[in-house]
Amino acid sequence: MLLASHPRKSQAESSETEWLMALNDRSDHAATDIISAGGEKRLFAARAVTHYPMIVSISTSMSAVLAEWRSQALYLGTVATFAVLMIAGIAVLAIRHFHNYSIRAQERRERVDASVQHKATEFVLRETERVHKLLTKQKVQLDAALENMSQGLVMLDGNHKMLLCNRRYIEIYGLSPEIVKPGLTLRKLIEHQLEVGVVAGNADEIVQRILAFIARGKPPAQSAC
Repeated sequence: MLLASHPRKSQAESSETEWLMALNDRSDHAATDIISAGGEKRLFAARAVTHYPMIVSISTSMSAVLAEWRSQALYLGTVATFAVLMIAGIAVLAIRHFHNYSIRAQERRERVDASVQHKATEFVLRETERVHKLLTKQKVQLDAALENMSQGLVMLDGNHKMLLCNRRYIEIYGLSPEIVKPGLTLRKLIEHQLEVGVVAGNADEIVQRILAFIARGKPPAQSAC
């Protein structure tokens, strides 16, 4: 049997020789295996040449076989690590961007709220000033109308307290403007009229008579008030 091998060796290892000899017993006359030779594990592939008493054997060390795999594994591991770091960086940037966006959105909402509140306050102040001017104008007109009446006028509220009284009323009955003013009760008004001699009689009776006329909605023929 002629034995050809690669790489070339002057003498095959005993384990290799036994493995090659066992190749004759195989029907396909081809085999691959891992064999310890020369203190290291080697990958062997052998095949018998058809019609020739020759076996071709090729071997290489496992370290050489795995070298490229280790290189690719290291490359893939480096790429995977870089990809993980890149994804983590993108995630950090996205989180930071979202956080900054949330802060800016909150600041915009606060500015909008402050602007709305400021405009609402300005509107309320303008309306308040407008209503105040309108009421002041109406009061001036009412005061002018009351003061220019030729008749005396007194208005009472539901509690029989004076709401308003014009100057002509005070002049007609010769009353004191220090006493006859808004907030004075009907009874106090009658008592003051009794003091100055405008009316005569009992204050309670006069008050009751005036209230009775007010309840009927008809003024008395000659009112003490």
